[in-house]
Amino acid sequence: MAAYVATGSGGLVDSSYEGIEALPQFSYIEITLNGFTVKDYAAKQSFYATEESYDDSLARAEEEIKLNLRALASGDHSRKVAHLTGGIDSRAVLAAILSTGNGDQFSFYCSGGPTEPDQVIARQLATEYGLIMTKAQGTEPTVAPETQEEQLLWRFQHTSGLISGPMHRGNTRSSTAIASGGYGELFRSFHNKGIPHVGNPQEVAQKIFGGLGFSTNASRRLLSRDFADRTQARLQNHIVKSEGKGVRRDALLDHVYMSSRNRFFVGEITRSVSPFAARFDPLYSLAGASLALRLDGASRVANIVGMDLIERMSPGLSRLPFDRDRFSGAYAQVREVPATRDFSKQGGPLFDGMVSEPAGNAGLVKVPKPTVEERLRANELKMAPRLIAEFPATRDGIKDLIAGMTGSRFESAFNSRAVTLLVDRPPSHRVHYRTARSIYASLLWYHRG
Repeated sequence: MAAYVATGSGGLVDSSYEGIEALPQFSYIEITLNGFTVKDYAAKQSFYATEESYDDSLARAEEEIKLNLRALASGDHSRKVAHLTGGIDSRAVLAAILSTGNGDQFSFYCSGGPTEPDQVIARQLATEYGLIMTKAQGTEPTVAPETQEEQLLWRFQHTSGLISGPMHRGNTRSSTAIASGGYGELFRSFHNKGIPHVGNPQEVAQKIFGGLGFSTNASRRLLSRDFADRTQARLQNHIVKSEGKGVRRDALLDHVYMSSRNRFFVGEITRSVSPFAARFDPLYSLAGASLALRLDGASRVANIVGMDLIERMSPGLSRLPFDRDRFSGAYAQVREVPATRDFSKQGGPLFDGMVSEPAGNAGLVKVPKPTVEERLRANELKMAPRLIAEFPATRDGIKDLIAGMTGSRFESAFNSRAVTLLVDRPPSHRVHYRTARSIYASLLWYHRG
């Protein structure tokens, strides 16, 4: 619960429950009449010890992704929906779809308003390649949570308190298959800012998770000193294990990301969707992830593997505009910037006519509506207005739930003084609003999960 608040995901702890351990990656259990043994898959050796060249590894990653995509395209689902945004990961999925000739097997979905960068680029891509878009992603709930408490609690209940996932008890089973790009994270760097501090787990934790959970200022650190120390020790243990696998020093924290956040966040999202729809990630590639870990830090920050995979699978696709310039920054430091091109087709894409139907009880939902002043404040802080509108109820809910716990139980994980300061004064940053919401959601699940 406290680890989720401090890090935003699972991973540094194996489970929401005490006494539950997760198997390491590349491991499985063999059970016999005499007991059980933890063993490693053969792929573990090649993942960490390969001497394969960059080009050979890239070619193998391409084939793994195409194999995944063909398996998804050949399924007998009533609909196949691919997420499409202005970013790199969904474009890698699109490259695999185009390269295998399966563009007509999918409808392409992008959330957000029509003027948002993701929507603008997604629609231009669909127009450029003659793709069909959709306004129904295939996981719409039939029953909506009616209160703020239910909105927070239901999502945690479906993941057993691990993360606030996308699904809840109001969803029903559909025959839709969904192609997502979450494992594209493994081709690039996320925790590179912490690399200079490896060896000092507190500084690493502050750099990659922020100061709210791990600040040296006791009045600002949300975690208790003991729990912060134990969490930092877990982080250091992940780093030491990564070193033991032969991971290069400037990739240690990205390997920690792979074995913790990506596994317990992206992986958990896919698992939590699976009872309702066949969510599948074509970018799952051991060759691609292994290759990225062998590159220098600058190349991972630039997402060289992701960009090269797009261009290999669908030449010219990576040269079209993204939601922002992807070449002039980190990429330009390690590669010559390629010639880019603009979209050549005008107009807009076709849609399949399907829309997300509102939940049957949508008219009964009772959550605070933002005032004009709250919307203006939200614009200043660049955040969702609803978080400001919900904050009074969030604050009161946190206080009520804390009051229902023994002081020692709460304070074994949280710094009660810092939590009180966070909720008692008007937040000055969007991170404070989000953190308060995470604390409330976690406490709700702890009490009522």
